[in-house]
Amino acid sequence: MKKFFFMWVALAVLFTSCGGDPVKFNDTIIDGLTEVDNKIEALDDLIYESEYEDAQILLDSLQLHVTNCLGVVSALDFKSGETFKEKSLEILRLVDKEFISGYKKAIGAYKLADAIEDEDEMQARYDEIYKEMLPMYEEYNKLDEELIDIQKAFAKKNDMILVDQ
Repeated sequence: MKKFFFMWVALAVLFTSCGGDPVKFNDTIIDGLTEVDNKIEALDDLIYESEYEDAQILLDSLQLHVTNCLGVVSALDFKSGETFKEKSLEILRLVDKEFISGYKKAIGAYKLADAIEDEDEMQARYDEIYKEMLPMYEEYNKLDEELIDIQKAFAKKNDMILVDQ
C-alpha cells in the first residue's frame, strides 16, 4: 500500500490529538493504516512459511491494533478531513470484519491442507483458500487507491506537499 507522509514531520506521535494541525491529522491516520499494512504483509509471509502459531499471534495483534485505530480515527476531528477520515474508517472496518475472520479461517484451512499428502489435492486446497480471500484483497486495494486520491485532495486543500515514503 502506497502512502504519503508530510515532509516536515518525520516522526509524528501516533494517536495524538490533532486539534487544528492537518499534518497530525494525516499522520495519525496514515501511521495507523501503515501498521495495518505491515501486519498484513507479515501475516502473509508467516502463512506462506507455514508458521501458523506465529501467524495467529500476529493476527491477534492486528485485531487489537485495528480496534485501537478505529477508536482513535473515529475521535479525530478536522474540518476539511471528514472524507479522509471516513475512507480510513471504511478500510479499518473492512480489515476488522473481513480480514480478521478471513485469516482465522485461512490459518485453519492451511493447517489442514498441509496435512494432505497428495500434492495435487493440497494445491487444490491452497487455490480454493486463495479464491476465497481474493475479493477481500481486491476491495482493500480499491479502497486504498481511493484513500490515496482523498489524501492528495486533503493535502492540496490544506496547502501541503506530500512526499512518497
